[in-house]
Amino acid sequence: MMEKREEKKGGWGKNPPKKLIPVAVAVVVVVFFLFRSGMLSSPPQASDFTLETLEGEKVSLADYLGQPVVMAFFLARCPDCNKEAQLLNEMHERYGASQGLVILGIGLRQEIEEFVERNQIIYPVLYDRDMTVARLYDVSRVPHTVFIDRQGRVVRERVELMPKEDLEKYIQQIL
Repeated sequence: MMEKREEKKGGWGKNPPKKLIPVAVAVVVVVFFLFRSGMLSSPPQASDFTLETLEGEKVSLADYLGQPVVMAFFLARCPDCNKEAQLLNEMHERYGASQGLVILGIGLRQEIEEFVERNQIIYPVLYDRDMTVARLYDVSRVPHTVFIDRQGRVVRERVELMPKEDLEKYIQQIL
């Protein structure tokens, strides 16, 4: 007579092989550190601020929630900032009205009016007189460009003059 043997179905039951315990612990530790470093989390929310335009009008970043925003920090005498201003003018013309893209130039220190005139800037320019917003966004060099999506999250930051193709690619990511 043949005996019936019961076979366990569905894995290890209550006792997984002891060899897998170190692997499971390692996975938990790696995931923990990835979350802690921000690599597995969603992009951070952009910090709100209020600055004045050159005409004295107060503008807050929160005014643009729901729209993609490019913030470009600049110094008037920075050659790369002057080049970037021309590219941003192009992007403003191309995506401003049609896609709702907002470009905010954020001038640091002085001679901003001269910069705006020289580059014929057509997007809003704000004056960060005391560098509060620059500190908020950890600006240490210019040009410093921040890309914010429609949900108000900082998707990318770039610290250097970027080729037009890169600027366009980053803008496409937030539209």
